[in-house]
Amino acid sequence: MRPSKEHAPYSLYKKKTKSGIFWYVRFWDEEAGMYRIVRSTGIPVEGKRERWREADNAAQALLAELRQGSIQPEITHRDSVQPDKPTNALPEPAFLPTEPTPKSQPLLQTTVAGTPFIRYLLEFWTPESGYAKYKSGVKKRPLSGYYISMNHDDVRRHVAPFPGFQGIALGQVSRKHLKEWLIWMSARKVQRKKKDGIIAEGDNLSGRRINAVLQGMRIAVRWAVDNQELAMDPFRKLDETAEESKEKGILTPAELLKLIALQVSDPFSRLVVLLAARCGMRRGEIRGLQWGDIKDGIITIQHNYVNADGLKSPQIKGGTVVKNISPVPLPSDVEAVLEMVRRYSNHTETMDFVIQSRICQGTVVSAEYFRSALARELRSIGIDEQSQKERNITFHSLRHNFVTLGRMSGLSDFEIQTLARQKSTGIMERYSHGKQAIDFEEARRKLEASLEPAQEKKTTNR
Repeated sequence: MRPSKEHAPYSLYKKKTKSGIFWYVRFWDEEAGMYRIVRSTGIPVEGKRERWREADNAAQALLAELRQGSIQPEITHRDSVQPDKPTNALPEPAFLPTEPTPKSQPLLQTTVAGTPFIRYLLEFWTPESGYAKYKSGVKKRPLSGYYISMNHDDVRRHVAPFPGFQGIALGQVSRKHLKEWLIWMSARKVQRKKKDGIIAEGDNLSGRRINAVLQGMRIAVRWAVDNQELAMDPFRKLDETAEESKEKGILTPAELLKLIALQVSDPFSRLVVLLAARCGMRRGEIRGLQWGDIKDGIITIQHNYVNADGLKSPQIKGGTVVKNISPVPLPSDVEAVLEMVRRYSNHTETMDFVIQSRICQGTVVSAEYFRSALARELRSIGIDEQSQKERNITFHSLRHNFVTLGRMSGLSDFEIQTLARQKSTGIMERYSHGKQAIDFEEARRKLEASLEPAQEKKTTNR
């Protein structure tokens, strides 16, 4: 008999977790007459449109797998789900049996090794996975929402489409599968969505990008091996894709001096560039900078803002959470621009952000703002977008500037490492670019001048 009232097959809602706010989906169970099967989409709620479209696509993929019987139907009581705003999903009738039928659906796998490989990865990279809870509760080093979301997206975009992974379980993944995936990935193109919505293909994926996706799979599989849920690790001693590293470009001392001396047309864009180049601040640290963090010529770095996690304590590269504050001296040229920003700002209380959104005053600036701010400031000193690309100058390059010029200034490596808040001297070495910072004409004059006293003495003796 046809039900008197049809229900959407699924409904999206937001759920707050330790890693941030994520989109979750609940599926309608026709037999029970309620929504009772719940899954995380792995998509964080962020941005102007809150990534709803991506979450809806993930929900549709989960629905297809549920109907095929490849999702274990964990039951959630009606009262345990409190969605913020249910969404209207596909308006088709839904019939989701709680028990798979032998004719139309395979038997559900009950072991981790028997779980479909793609499903295992997608569920692994969610804030509610055992791995995420272990890192947060036991290791006291919680995974950021951004990191979880990035790996979840990598599985969806670069692992799930691979034909060789279709229909195989975690325990069936072999070294041969992984090598074939590496060959398949090496031929893939970078895809970017234009403003008109058209997907454009660019160059091949870089070796570094491929290895990042590979690492996401490796971590998930090793977790199963460590828990003795998988007998062998197919990733063991697996070669990675060769990486062609390109040195990060920086501004020369002359270019940085030219920018500092140039009349300020936009104090906000000038400030974010100088905070990175002269104070060594990361993008998230600048986004989280509050007026109360600045006092007596010192910036106390104690906040970091990442979309998936919001305002949080800063982190050193490698994931170690910094519990104490990090003071950084404020150069006079940066302080002058900072005062200009204060005069133009309507919100300058202790807990107000220094760099605020232009669209919504009082809120944090978007991450995309930094790219446009850098391009605008570099154009003002004659470095156009093409030159920036050729020289590989990005916003993060400015932190490389800070380390390189700091070492050239005579500060000890210990002082530079402390001010830059870098975990090791090895990282500091990678941030140093002497060839780009040295004025070779000035160096030639100094080398020639170093022989002048000896030449004069030789002439006098004659």
